[in-house]
This record gives sequence, structure tokens and C-alpha cells, in this order.
Amino acid sequence: MMKKQNGITLIALVITIIVLLILAGVSIAMLTGENGILKKASTATEKTQAAEAEEAIKLAVNVVLADKLDPSVTDTSKKTISAENIIAANNDSNVTITAGTGTDTAKVFLDAKVGDKTYNFKVDKTSGKVELASAE
Repeated sequence: MMKKQNGITLIALVITIIVLLILAGVSIAMLTGENGILKKASTATEKTQAAEAEEAIKLAVNVVLADKLDPSVTDTSKKTISAENIIAANNDSNVTITAGTGTDTAKVFLDAKVGDKTYNFKVDKTSGKVELASAE
């Protein structure tokens, strides 16, 4: 009489290995693909740095505007912003702000460096509106 043998068959083992390979392939694609987690993380880092630079510029502009504006002054020519004042108002930030170059006399051009990227901003001299011009 033959004893019944218990154990895993070769077919079950091959199917298990194939399922594990498929799961590994899907996981690797989720990590490194065009829309993968690693790509999304680097994109989020870049957006965070740009937002940090923009926030530092806006904060410095608002500090300058608060110092310059007097509620009794109605003349808009008194509400101007200079690059020197913005740079001086940003001493405590992790973002390094420097004066940029530009030919538009109505705007102040500033560069904000965060990490290894530089963001170029245009700041309207009368309204204080900050606009991202480019990132390098």
C-alpha cells in the first residue's frame, strides 16, 4: 500500500513565483514610473521650494509696504518698493533674496535662492504684487 504524500506541487510553486514577480513588477512601476511615487516626491519638493521662495518675497514686500505706508498718505507715488528694502527686510529667512535685473521701471526684479534652485520674481512697485517669472 502506498502512503499519501503531503507537500507542495511544482505547479503550485511556479504559480506562486509568477504571482510574486507580477507584484514586484507592479511595485517597481509604481515607484519609478512617469507618475510614480519618487517622481511625485521630487515634484512636491520643487513646488515647496518655489512656494517658500515666493512666501519669503511676499513677506519681505509686506514688511516694506507696512514700513512705507501711512494711512494718511493717499499719493500712490509714496507707496513704492525698492530692492534694497526688500533684501534688508529678509535677514531672518532661510531664503536668500538678491536684486535681479530687468528693464521694467514699474517692477522690482528679485532672485530668491532656496537650496540649489534660483527663482526669479517680478514685484510691482506700487501694489506689491509678487509674480514668479522663472525658475532655474
